[in-house]
Amino acid sequence: MAGRAGHWAASGVELLLADRKQRLLLRVPVPQDLDGLAPAVKSALKLSETGL
Repeated sequence: MAGRAGHWAASGVELLLADRKQRLLLRVPVPQDLDGLAPAVKSALKLSETGL
């Protein structure tokens, strides 16, 4: 599985997270190491709070 995750990251794959109640759609780049996914999601949330 780790090989696949690395391939996905290299090809620019993003994870889309949606919240219908808040009308929020986040695009999160999938990191090569999936251990970095949680920090990537947190970063995307912080950016959405600032309106960037």
